[in-house]
Amino acid sequence: MDMGENMSIGILGFAEKTLDSNTKNVVYSNMKKKNITMNINQVKTAKKVADILPRNDGSKNKIKMYWYEEKNGYDIPLKYLKDNSGRVYLIVVDDVIYKIGGSQCKGGIKGTWGPYCGGMGGSPSVRTYGIPILIREKLDNGSKVELYMIPSEKVFAPVKGLFGEEDRQVGIDFKAIEDKCKEDYKSIVSDYPKWNFQERNQPWPRYIQEGCNKLNEETSFNSRRNR
Repeated sequence: MDMGENMSIGILGFAEKTLDSNTKNVVYSNMKKKNITMNINQVKTAKKVADILPRNDGSKNKIKMYWYEEKNGYDIPLKYLKDNSGRVYLIVVDDVIYKIGGSQCKGGIKGTWGPYCGGMGGSPSVRTYGIPILIREKLDNGSKVELYMIPSEKVFAPVKGLFGEEDRQVGIDFKAIEDKCKEDYKSIVSDYPKWNFQERNQPWPRYIQEGCNKLNEETSFNSRRNR
């Protein structure tokens, strides 16, 4: 038994002997949140589609993608990466899931990640600005960052027109898949992934909020000046 296990047992013993039931629940909940993460190896439905790498070409942008596509010697066809059906993505740091997100923008998963790779310009949202910064911090600390995807499968379903209905192949709404993934994660970890700030009711780090606001102000100022 290591020191961490001894400390946990000591805390639990103290809680049992001295705290009321409500406070005990808080202690147990906080310990569970602190100690449990979900490893990508536990996920059975996601496929790795890219490594996320640091961008060091003098650009102000932070990251770039190395796609696991056929031209790079892998078995993923380009049409899979550019399929316009909805998709859910997982950002994985050192085999641990850090974010679950989803999108149905055009251009497939490549289209989804274009803004993240260019988030240091224009007028980005705090998410588009912040995710590349968080990823780059991990990369600079020696971590491996990977991107996994769960595509929205197409199914046959009745589609109504003006005069009746017919069976057509349609894609499942990606939000249903994204919500299910988040529910599954929370059922194990008792919280959402670390970088799912909105779902966790947590603010983005202040330096990211301030940097995003400054970039948007600069973009707005330059736009007015160039009119």
